Amino acid sequence: MNKKNNASKVILAILLFVFILLPEKIILAEENLSKSNQTTDISEQYLKESEKTTALNLCNHLLTRQFNALITGNDVETRDIFYESDNTILYNQFLRWRIKQSQVMHTSWSSYDYNLLNVDYVKDAENILIHGSFNLKYTYTNGLEGRQDNINFDARVKSVDNNYLIESFNIDEVMFDDFISTLNYENVIDMDVTNHKVKNININDINTVVDNMLMQIELTNELVSQEPNIIQPPLLKTRASQYSYNSANGVAYANEYAYSNNPCFYTAAGDGGDCTNFISQCIWAAYGGWNPGDSITTMTNNINNRVRMMPSTTLSNWFGHQYGAGTPWESVNDLWNFATLNSGTGPRASGSNNNSVYKNLVAFAISSGDVLQVKRSGDAKYRHSVYVIFSSPKFSDDYNNIIVAQHSKNTTRALSDLISGWGGADCYMRKLTFNSAQFDK
Repeated sequence: MNKKNNASKVILAILLFVFILLPEKIILAEENLSKSNQTTDISEQYLKESEKTTALNLCNHLLTRQFNALITGNDVETRDIFYESDNTILYNQFLRWRIKQSQVMHTSWSSYDYNLLNVDYVKDAENILIHGSFNLKYTYTNGLEGRQDNINFDARVKSVDNNYLIESFNIDEVMFDDFISTLNYENVIDMDVTNHKVKNININDINTVVDNMLMQIELTNELVSQEPNIIQPPLLKTRASQYSYNSANGVAYANEYAYSNNPCFYTAAGDGGDCTNFISQCIWAAYGGWNPGDSITTMTNNINNRVRMMPSTTLSNWFGHQYGAGTPWESVNDLWNFATLNSGTGPRASGSNNNSVYKNLVAFAISSGDVLQVKRSGDAKYRHSVYVIFSSPKFSDDYNNIIVAQHSKNTTRALSDLISGWGGADCYMRKLTFNSAQFDK
């Protein structure tokens, strides 16, 4: 009898827990979760419209002063908008380099226009985190234009004595990207390669390194050009159909897709980015794989049929499509090696000024449709490719009258800006000039 009573009590206790106590615990947990969500919502709502306006105005003030200084040549005043930190010290050094660089290389602006695309805000304790993007278009004093779309910026705005100041500011504008890459090359900063963000800054050395960067730009005026070395492609050994290289087609394609990616091709990521993938697309267009006005359907068919490409049977071939590409299509150095050594089907080019300072390649020798590749003198390999979309130099070192298009970052700009961003007098630059070539289709 006692055993039955004990068993009954156990069953009763289980039922009591399942039907009464457990639901109460679930309800209590839900209430706590609801309160937690309410706390988060209240925290997010705590960011007042006036705070958003203040944070955005600070960013606008910084960008406006920066862009105006590229017109006037004056120093950028930031003491009233910056809170001193490693990051703002870094950005002030960039501004110092950028304004001086534009004066020495004759790439000052006469006008500019930038418009915000979107802005997001997050409250972080007493700080405001702001993320936004904008398009930028500018005119050089010689009348030529540069442009970059969808420039992202991130700022941390700090509350200081009932006032707000910018504690950190990062931007993926192309000249800032070149500046940061040079500092990384000089081991002054550590980069988070995955997110392309600065992790650590050696504040003690940054001023000396930037001084040296400016000296290298000044030294460009003292460089004396020498006759560049020239590599001619070997004689053809195949008998496929031959096609001419129409630079106007390549330039039209570059102008069409310089600021955004063609959805018919994949976008290369990782170290090196999308630069040579984009350049090969321009070369493909110049050989007739694309014509102005082509629809997505026409492009897709040409790509799928490997028109003005090589078969995708091996990665050593020159081809690209929506899912990937061969190494000569997407690699800076493999494109050079393939085009200058090719005796079969695929693009063929003469190469000049390999492993030499940029000034040996006089501006008069650079034409629309050429491909330029750059590195710093200490680099073992060339790092970046650009496509020449306009060239009208008035004298031998008139590189600011040459406009190039590139990806990673997607932009068009004066060649002088590219040279200064890649070391000034320390910049090595070589050229590919494409010839008629044979293709199966």
